Amino acid sequence: MLRVMRNHRAAVYDAADAYDALQIKPRGINAKFCPDYLLNAASRAWNDAVQLGEKYGYRNAQATVVAPTGTIGLVMDCDTTGIEPDFALVKFKKLSGGGYFKIINQGIPTILRHLKYTENEIQAIVNYTKGYATLEGAPFINKTTLQDKGFTQEELNRLETSLSNAFDISFVFNKFNLGESFLLRLGFEPHQYNNNSWSMLEALGFSKSQIKAANEYICGTMTVEGAPYLKQEHLPIFDCAGKCGAKGKRYIHAHGHIRMMAAAQPFISGGISKTINLPNEATMEDIADCYRMGWELGLKSQCTIPGRIKIFTTSE
Repeated sequence: MLRVMRNHRAAVYDAADAYDALQIKPRGINAKFCPDYLLNAASRAWNDAVQLGEKYGYRNAQATVVAPTGTIGLVMDCDTTGIEPDFALVKFKKLSGGGYFKIINQGIPTILRHLKYTENEIQAIVNYTKGYATLEGAPFINKTTLQDKGFTQEELNRLETSLSNAFDISFVFNKFNLGESFLLRLGFEPHQYNNNSWSMLEALGFSKSQIKAANEYICGTMTVEGAPYLKQEHLPIFDCAGKCGAKGKRYIHAHGHIRMMAAAQPFISGGISKTINLPNEATMEDIADCYRMGWELGLKSQCTIPGRIKIFTTSE
């Protein structure tokens, strides 16, 4: 255990020659990129850990650990769930009691203020990303056009209360939300609305392009790419582990996530159990490359690639 702890300490000083019995040398802290206050605190912490261990011994097999932070991350007011890039700028969380709620990365307005955007510009960018969550002002599909189609005020109110957590407006324009009696009143038949491929909005006469425009206004694009006022040079700040929304093209390569873990791993006694996100078009070679990089960088975690492929890499 003392050997392990000394190896942790060696990583703080980036002292490759000081590692004891490690075939794969971890990535230590590069002092050039680490603020002095943080490097000094880390040095003190690991010096104390080794010195106190030499004097008193250790009770546990692990000195430090990263706990899995899924749902508990929400309680902790976290935007991400561990040592990883954010999965998406807008996320949907399933609730144990049923339903979903919609979360936008809380850092977006703060970052935009730091970049000197005005409050009006910030609001426009946020609304472009997560949507206005209302029928008011929506193109093509709004309270006026729906009233003309036969919607009552009560039914419009029911729609309004459902829009804030909707992934897509089609999720609220259905028999489960509006009721079978409403659909029958508008002249639809059970064989229509019980068909999963049936679209109420199309049946009401709205075109696919009109539905798309209304959906982007109400539910958002899920990305900042193409947002009004946002400067092109600021786009990389908002990159996530995956492409955001249908319009999103940018994402952080899986190597970025693996290197993040590798930077933290020398100071974590346990593994860093995380999901490495790859695009749908990833090949077998891409997956093999992730395995190799994790091994070469000394990760000792049980990682996951979507599809639940487990990676067991090196350990001390």
